[in-house]
Amino acid sequence: MQKMSCLFKRDFSDPRRPVLLREVSLGCEWVLDGAGTASRKWDGTACAVIGGHLYKRYDAKRDRATGAYKKAPEGAVACCEPDPVTGHWPHWVPVVCGEPADKWHIEVKRALLDAKYTLQEIKESVLSGERLDWLPDGTYELVGPPIGGNRDRREALELRRHGDVVVDLRALGALFHDGAVDVGAAFDYFRTWLAVNTWEGLVFAHPDGRRCKIRRADYGLPWPLSGERLHCGCLADAGGHSVTCPTALAGVAFASKGDGT
Repeated sequence: MQKMSCLFKRDFSDPRRPVLLREVSLGCEWVLDGAGTASRKWDGTACAVIGGHLYKRYDAKRDRATGAYKKAPEGAVACCEPDPVTGHWPHWVPVVCGEPADKWHIEVKRALLDAKYTLQEIKESVLSGERLDWLPDGTYELVGPPIGGNRDRREALELRRHGDVVVDLRALGALFHDGAVDVGAAFDYFRTWLAVNTWEGLVFAHPDGRRCKIRRADYGLPWPLSGERLHCGCLADAGGHSVTCPTALAGVAFASKGDGT
């Protein structure tokens, strides 16, 4: 999983408080051209399923003395080449049954097995063998009460496939003028969309694999949310139905698809 660019450029004059600019980031123009899809950005910890095996995120670190990257754990799979600017080098490492650091990953696997199988001996065999053969290969997000303060406010541990809640952004079509989107209008559109929703942000995915994101925090909007604000916004329930906040602005409501595609 490569680090995603922000949809709009940011001014890092003050690294602690970057300012979002009304300019599209280089290479992200396809979003405003209507290519690809938008989906909910989950705020948990990234995982992957590869050949039925569950993997967790691991960031390789440099040795301060030598500058070389430290050896990754056994079985690690590099997601990409190291970033030449930031040095960021993400990997996937296998989740190991009985490893204390993998406690919550094993817990969600057990929950998945409970839902899939009835015979205990099958559950234990699959759990120890690391196999989740019925899950499609791809990237996922582990969310729930023990993960990062449960910012998505889930009632239990869940393994959510990235892209599982798709957002309909056809309202962007109203921002086209002379065949192109008004970037300033799009900037305001996404700010309004995020302001009336209770999600961390959106992830945009192009059919050729390119991705980028926009988050509440990029606009200076509060995250995580708390109190009554959690009950206001455009929400998608587990059945994939659209629920629009009464205070939502016209054209900002969305439809969702919760079928995991």
